Amino acid sequence: GDVLLIVIDTLRADALSCYGNEGLTSPVLDALAADGLRFDEVLTQAPNTATSHATLFTGLYPWTHRVANLTSLEHGTAGLPPAFITLAERYAAAGYDTAAFTDGGPLGRAWNLMQGFDHLEGQFEGVEAKVDQTLAWLDAEGTDVDRDRRFVFLHTYQVHEPYLPPLEYRDRFNTNPGYDGPVLAAETEARALRTSGGEVEPNGKILFRDKADFVPADVRYLWDLYRGELAYTDAQLGRLFDELKARGEYDDMTIIVTSDHGEEFGEHGLFGHKQLYRETLRVPLIVKLPKGSFEDWRGEVVTERLNQVDVHATL
Repeated sequence: GDVLLIVIDTLRADALSCYGNEGLTSPVLDALAADGLRFDEVLTQAPNTATSHATLFTGLYPWTHRVANLTSLEHGTAGLPPAFITLAERYAAAGYDTAAFTDGGPLGRAWNLMQGFDHLEGQFEGVEAKVDQTLAWLDAEGTDVDRDRRFVFLHTYQVHEPYLPPLEYRDRFNTNPGYDGPVLAAETEARALRTSGGEVEPNGKILFRDKADFVPADVRYLWDLYRGELAYTDAQLGRLFDELKARGEYDDMTIIVTSDHGEEFGEHGLFGHKQLYRETLRVPLIVKLPKGSFEDWRGEVVTERLNQVDVHATL
């Protein structure tokens, strides 16, 4: 059957309700976990997008593939050397049609991580657009009676800073509705920039601008914005899964949902993802198995510690 690999960039495990978050942040992914396997303690191999995805795609540790987040045009190197065989190349060699729908960055063409994908849409557009593009491609592919099986990679920066969820999701997870601090001011500015068509970089640090003076209420507001982004992303994935079910494609599909790294909210003095702590390294891993798999696996929670590098070999 088809294989769908979803990476929600910058998603730390304890933001999901099925990983213990006190808010119902991820009902869709919770249901996916109940329909498959949830791995409770998974550590990624690097707290950044390029290095982590290089490991995910090659099954090799960073000291072997040597892809650093400072790679590409910025430092005159071309990312992942072509000699490395990626997951997409393995699926293509096995007769799968391959497609990637990403929010860009190192997952555009320049970093060479997209080796093996026949079809790539790699512009920064957010999760809703990525779901639309995935469904449109599956539609087009579905009209080909001779089509092979499909390997699809969906990546989104939706929960990456700046955390600007739709207002209904922001308000749903706001545990401090009276908050009127510097993060709210920065959020308002970022939303105005985005509305006017100005550039709010996906990796911009506008919400962290006053971090040196943050008090607990500021950090809490940031965390709530982040949870709102996850809930919105979860709902969009629900739309994708519902469509797959309506088309009769969901049951036979293997679906893997994970992240490349987590996010720190000041627990060790920094915000974002640079340091090597559990907040930045522990990521979710949920695997929905195809119909006909061993039934006893449904809803199983695996507590043994695993590494993100293992996902490649498993697939």
